[in-house]
Amino acid sequence: MIEQVLLNLMTNAAQAMKNQEGEKRIEITSSMKGNDILIGVADSGPGVPVALRKKYLNPFSRRKRRSQGSV
Repeated sequence: MIEQVLLNLMTNAAQAMKNQEGEKRIEITSSMKGNDILIGVADSGPGVPVALRKKYLNPFSRRKRRSQGSV
């Protein structure tokens, strides 16, 4: 499941930066803190709009609209 989460984050970042001018960067980092593994994901995209930040990590919210004809 972690692999799917990382893939989703990278895909979303790439889509958000698609039409962006200049540098496009996606950075994945990992480290250990005691017995915990910390994973960080950062990109040079425009960021999450302020109005959506509280909902962003809610697994039941939809932030993208499906285009017509999508299944």
